[in-house]
This record gives sequence, structure tokens and C-alpha cells, in this order.
Amino acid sequence: MLDVRPAAYWPDDVPAAAAADLTILHAAIRASEPVAFSYTDLDGNKTTRTVLPLALVHPPQGVKLLAWCAERQDFRQFFVRSMQGPTPQPGDFSGERMALLEGLLDKYTGRT
Repeated sequence: MLDVRPAAYWPDDVPAAAAADLTILHAAIRASEPVAFSYTDLDGNKTTRTVLPLALVHPPQGVKLLAWCAERQDFRQFFVRSMQGPTPQPGDFSGERMALLEGLLDKYTGRT
């Protein structure tokens, strides 16, 4: 359910997520702190995002961050390999974390 395109779509030379970026994201998830980064989507569009990181998942296409996106005011999935310069931001969303995780589950499972 978290695959944006079939794994067969991806060429064999797709870069892996950078270990340093994964370390930053793991720490931000544990600390419930926002993260900002530049992002290049599948169509090559570049944006800057600030998100509340909720989980990392590992589908065949590569590691993805599941997060609440401040710019889109919705849950989004981001390939870690397509992020540039993830940086922790001031803040603490630990009080909202459970509600956000439930909202994420609702969105991707159709649960109401």
C-alpha cells in the first residue's frame, strides 16, 4: 500500500538512501522533532519541505519517510534518497505523535 510505483519501474542503479540522512531521520523520529529538507520528486520538481517525521519504511524501491507535511497540510511519503540536507528543526510534537500516527494509518488503510 506504500508503493508509489511497482518495484519493476526502478532501474538497478537507483541510489540508496545516504546513511547520514537515515541517522538524522531516525533521531528526529525518536525525539519527535520537525525536519526540513529540499526534495526532488519523481518528476524532477524541487521543493523545500518541513515535516513531522513519523516512520521509515522499506519498500522495494527504497527507504521512504512517512510524515506530516507542513506545506501540504497532509500526510506525505518521501524517498530518503531524494532528500537533500535534512536538518532537525526546533520543536517537539511528542504530544501530537499518537494522533498523527492514527491519522496516517487512517489515510493509508481507509480506516475510519
